[in-house]
Parts: sequence; structure tokens; C-alpha cells
Amino acid sequence: MYKTFYIAFVLIASLLFASGSAKANDSGLYAKALDPNSSFIRVLSSSKAAVRIDSKIYPQLEKGVSPYVVVSPSSVEVVIGEKQGTVEAKPGKFYTIILSNSGELTVIDDQIAVNPAKASLSFYNLTDVSALDFYVPQAKANAVSALASGHAKTVQLKAPLTLDFAAMADGTKQATVSKVLLERGSGTSIIAENRDGTFHLRSVRNEIAH
Repeated sequence: MYKTFYIAFVLIASLLFASGSAKANDSGLYAKALDPNSSFIRVLSSSKAAVRIDSKIYPQLEKGVSPYVVVSPSSVEVVIGEKQGTVEAKPGKFYTIILSNSGELTVIDDQIAVNPAKASLSFYNLTDVSALDFYVPQAKANAVSALASGHAKTVQLKAPLTLDFAAMADGTKQATVSKVLLERGSGTSIIAENRDGTFHLRSVRNEIAH
């Protein structure tokens, strides 16, 4: 299935690349050279609690997600509301700390590889669905299949692309997000979550705090 998806995406990307050559100078979120000796940590939370990543403080996460904070590789303290945890950060790595509805902290290695010619796309299953598929209508295939609850997966795609996504559980569509723009050198997160008893799917552009 993934091979089918990859081939379909290559075809779509090639067509859009040929028709969108005027966008060759896309200014991606990671356009500036990143220090390979730094680490990058952010928080993804179901609440609007105050967050501290190392020495960087966010009084409230309005969108439930912080920018990636640049830190020195080490044992980095992260505080979300009254919850506290530690990330063993390694050079050049991106991490997302998730605060679940049950109040548990989970550290996810985002496996982001910054590439000025591609877009990084990360999928997160923050729902109680044990295995979630992320379907792309344009490719007629899953970008990610059977993503476990509380887990994430990152893929790299040719860009620019504008795609729709649907979260599927046992073949049934749970929610959709449309016209997600993927630019060269950029990062985007597709987040499936339960809020107030309702299934939600949204896209968030990845940012790096300066």
C-alpha cells in the first residue's frame, strides 16, 4: 500500500513541479540553515496549559501546539501545566512532547529530515482509535496506515503540493482537512484528536522559535 502511495505521490509531485516552477524560491519554515549541533523540542497538548521548554515559557498554548524550541543537546526539562518531564535530546533531532487527555507525557522522535527540495509531513494520532489511517484522495492511497493511538509518523514529499487528508478508522471516514499547502523546505503536522467528545483533524505549520 505504501509503495502504491509513493508512486502516486511521485506522479502528482512531478506534474505540480512542472506546472509550478515559478515557485522555485518557496521560503520554507526551515529555509535558514539549522545548527546540526542543536536539538528542537515542542509541545502538543489537548489543553491550553502554560508550557516551559528549557528556559522558554509559553503562558498559554492557544492552538495547543508550541513552536520547536532550539536547545542544546542534553537532558532538557519540559513542564506542561502541573506535569513535568525530561527529554534526552540529541543533536539535530526534532521532538514533540504530547500531553494526553489522561495527563500522561509522551516523547515522540519526529524523524524530521530537513530538505530544501521536499516538504516534511508529520501525522499524529491523539485519539482513542487504536489504528488510524490517513487517506489522501488525490493519490487514492494512505499516506500512513494503522497509526497507533498516541503515536506519530513523518514522511518526506516532493513539493510544492496542495492535498486533502481524511482520517479513517476501519474504513470509515472520521474527519477531513482540505487544501493543505506543502512547500519546499517546510514542515506540516496533521493532527487527529478528540476534543469535547468529538473527532477532529487539523493541519498545523511547524515553526521554530527564534
